[in-house]
Amino acid sequence: MDHQRIEALVSQLEEANQLYAEGMSFLSDEEFDALLDELKALDPDHVFLKQVGSSLHEEEAVSKIYHDTAMLSSAKVKTIEELHKWIQWLNLPTMDILVQPKVDGLSATLLFIDGKLQYIASRGDGKFGQDISHLKNYIQGIQQSIPTNGRVEVRGELYLPKNTPYDTQGRPLRNNCVGLVNRKEISNDLSYVHFVAYALLNGEVGTSQHDRLILMRTWGFHTVEMRLCYDLNMITSVAHEYLATLRETWPYETDGLIYIVNNTELHHTIDLRKIVDRYHHYSMALKPPPQSQESLLEAIEWQISRQGLYIPIAIIRPTVIGGAMISRATLNNVVNVETLRLHIGHRLLLERANDVIPYIRDNLDKELVVKEQDDLIPTHCYSCGQALQREGVHLKCVSRTCDEVMIQSIIYWVKSLEMKEIGGQTIRKLFASGLVRKTSDLYRLTYTDLMTLEGFAQRRVERLLQEVKSTQILSSLQFLSMLGIPLVGRKALMKLNITTIDAFQQFIDDTYVIGRNVIQWRDEEHNQLFVSDLLDVLEIRDQEEDSSQVLPEIVCTGKGPYSRKELSAIALAKGYQVSNTVSDRTRWLVADDLHGSSSKLEKARKKGIPIISYEDFLGNINKQE
Repeated sequence: MDHQRIEALVSQLEEANQLYAEGMSFLSDEEFDALLDELKALDPDHVFLKQVGSSLHEEEAVSKIYHDTAMLSSAKVKTIEELHKWIQWLNLPTMDILVQPKVDGLSATLLFIDGKLQYIASRGDGKFGQDISHLKNYIQGIQQSIPTNGRVEVRGELYLPKNTPYDTQGRPLRNNCVGLVNRKEISNDLSYVHFVAYALLNGEVGTSQHDRLILMRTWGFHTVEMRLCYDLNMITSVAHEYLATLRETWPYETDGLIYIVNNTELHHTIDLRKIVDRYHHYSMALKPPPQSQESLLEAIEWQISRQGLYIPIAIIRPTVIGGAMISRATLNNVVNVETLRLHIGHRLLLERANDVIPYIRDNLDKELVVKEQDDLIPTHCYSCGQALQREGVHLKCVSRTCDEVMIQSIIYWVKSLEMKEIGGQTIRKLFASGLVRKTSDLYRLTYTDLMTLEGFAQRRVERLLQEVKSTQILSSLQFLSMLGIPLVGRKALMKLNITTIDAFQQFIDDTYVIGRNVIQWRDEEHNQLFVSDLLDVLEIRDQEEDSSQVLPEIVCTGKGPYSRKELSAIALAKGYQVSNTVSDRTRWLVADDLHGSSSKLEKARKKGIPIISYEDFLGNINKQE
């Protein structure tokens, strides 16, 4: 078993999940699935494969909702032949399969008791979801009540429509939807998010999935489209129809079709045939093949990120792929430009995976190349003239005074705080004027300064200053999550127990990749100056914790008798919260080997924190009943 490769795969997949939870992505669905398939082949029993969706960290326990019926995803096949094999494996007494679109959004569930909406929860890790009930008055398609009694769950997908007027800034609709739902502050932008229902649980409404969807429509829900199939020909036909026309007619982006046994009475029996961990076995997703088209490379643009990375963008002759006009495709890094041996005028094979992300599959003319790519790959920064350096697969401008890097850093801060009065062009104008040369300068702007600029009328200046002032008071967690530390957003900070400025400054736990990122970023001198400069102009306010309300913390290490999430649930029920990091607030470190040498054990010993076994811990908390 190639343990090194397995570790690398899991690291990539976890980072992709982390970014997805923050509303971003660096892998297409196809790339993610390819890594997942490789992990399955190398280690089919790996714990990562038993996870579903985005995991919720223990520190967020107060906002977690337990799913009585797990919200699992569907297993996936890529060909009709594989789908037919699954149908044959089902061995149904009567062929009765419901087909519906696999909406490309964020799964959610609505719980009703005696007709009244109790909560809305995201899927989370399948067992525990995040309580997002505070969004109920903003998201379109959420019903506050339904005409039925008892306990009923309506499950569906949150999504942004294809024709949304929301400014997606070129990012996939799904990523924008996740970003909107995960925002800490409620915004009217949430009204762009829609809910579409695809399943009904617990209702005394018969055993037909089809009939349940019809019933939800009578309750006022927008439901997914559906088709009943009674033989293999119908199953194949709807797949071909989806690729040819259906997916273009639906208002949401899709990631294939879901085939599900229509008779719900058979679901439990089918699941008993195999272990149910990540997937139910009574449904199957058919993934669409990427749509491809040829085009010509007209130019390569290089964009500079706030970290100074040079990101190549292929400018291509406008081409229609899957109903979308494509004129740009990311190349991600300089190595891809070199590997594809690109030159202006070359024929490119473009693909649009899962109806969403365009990318370059191949250079059809790469064998014709005889000259170097000196005319396409820059050697010096176009903004500051500094010689570019190689950093992994990227070109990078390492100048700390590069105008474009500083501008991108300011733009990132403004976008993170959702300032609508200060767009990219406004920042560039303020930068060129000398009024804003670094992020903290935004908070030093005055009415007199702005009124001297062309195009800044009185009302605009007043709105801009008012908006800047409204963002001047932040919590520590807000502030730290917007520093732009690679892969470290709000959830990562909570996982690391970094919720105050002091905790950030004193953090030394390098157990996780995200922890190492925090340490490396914080210890760079220019980042220390950046933080110090912002703290000079911002007011950081944290609510004082009522010590009587703070749950005692435990930290677990090594293999215990239960999964980490089960231990978290047990601990929470007994009045403890589980943290991933040993700190001064840790009551116990629970370990499988009391004499081990892990970093958590060493840290606990230095701090004098009691170290106990899992058996002792479970015995102690059970005595409290």
